[in-house]
Amino acid sequence: MKNSQLIVVLGMHRSGTSAITRGLEVLGVNLGNNLYPAEIDNPKGFWEDNEFLAINEQLLASIGSTSDQLGLMNWKTLMQPNIEPIRLRAENLVREKCVKNSIWAFKDPRTARLLDFWQAVFEAVDCDVHYIISSRNPMSIVESLRKRNGYDSEKVFYLWLEHMISAMLATKGEKRIVVSYDRLLDDPDLELSRLARSFELPDPEISALAIYGKEFLEGALRHTVFSARDLKHHPNVPSQAIIAFDWLERLADDTMQSDISAMEEVFDVLRRELVALPAYWENSIADHLNSLKALTQIVEQRDETIQALDGIIEQRDETIQALDGIIEQRDETIQAQIKLIDNGVAALRELNQNRLVKALKLVKLIK
Repeated sequence: MKNSQLIVVLGMHRSGTSAITRGLEVLGVNLGNNLYPAEIDNPKGFWEDNEFLAINEQLLASIGSTSDQLGLMNWKTLMQPNIEPIRLRAENLVREKCVKNSIWAFKDPRTARLLDFWQAVFEAVDCDVHYIISSRNPMSIVESLRKRNGYDSEKVFYLWLEHMISAMLATKGEKRIVVSYDRLLDDPDLELSRLARSFELPDPEISALAIYGKEFLEGALRHTVFSARDLKHHPNVPSQAIIAFDWLERLADDTMQSDISAMEEVFDVLRRELVALPAYWENSIADHLNSLKALTQIVEQRDETIQALDGIIEQRDETIQALDGIIEQRDETIQAQIKLIDNGVAALRELNQNRLVKALKLVKLIK
């Protein structure tokens, strides 16, 4: 709906998408009130709408993938029956948000690799969509995910490339801006003003901007700072990551806006090179095998649980059968006791009647 402006924040996990999305709130952009809660690895909050997050998780599960699994570089929405309900759910959600908000945004790093799905949704709803692409030196992401998840650097570099190449190519010709996470931390006023001008958003309120810059963007948010030179000397970095980061940083400081077509050609070449790399597919296959192994374990655990439940059900049936026997015995005992009581009552009545007759006879004799 063209009277509603939607801003979609794209980027790799740990690339600064949360900080950028929180900055949009300073510019008067509605982020919703159903946000995923902060956690120890992101104490300032993720700023992700739970409903969009759930749709992305459901979509990934339906195609047999996960947020950290390689192999979605050339993925396209498949016209499968299991995807159609997800698409309808997404359309209803976006339409509802557009009706309620004049300017709103959502972010989830998963979206970058699922833009084929989401852009079909945006087209169906007829949204006025703008994109923010978050750029951060992939070495910082490598270090962050090594500490948090134990991922090796080669996999993270390829996963970063999947996110960034997909984001850049899918937004070709769209309203977009690249924002550097490090530049945002160094000068939030400048970067938010740049965002506001690019998307024709209202100027940030001074007090809100001060809170964002001094309290939200504290130094503890940035654990590592690496240069482009550091990236070039990393032993496991693919050349495609070096080239992609260089172009993204030039876009982030507005030094190459006149050379957009050349940049898009470069990213298309990077895409073709990436999917031709044996190491990329080796990592992708390893991810799929690990996923299958995990699924196999889940199935085995499920079967064990079912077997255990079958045992419990069997024990329950035996207990019920035993209880049925006890109840049957109880009923027989009750019937027997009732019969004894009835016999006793009858005998007592007969005895009382005999006594009454004898008493009457005795009275007659006395008279």
